[in-house]
Amino acid sequence: TNLRPALVDNFPRIETEQGLSRINGLFRHGWMIAPAMIEEAIEAAFKLPMLAQS
Repeated sequence: TNLRPALVDNFPRIETEQGLSRINGLFRHGWMIAPAMIEEAIEAAFKLPMLAQS
């Protein structure tokens, strides 16, 4: 208990290197914002929008 996956600034972060992407710092809200973070990571990796914005 009392262990939450948060970064020092409390903002989630997507870090990419050659052949590796990491999404960290989602804290307790990860289950809500993980889909948006994954979409953003995929867009950044492939330089393409994944879903149409409405």
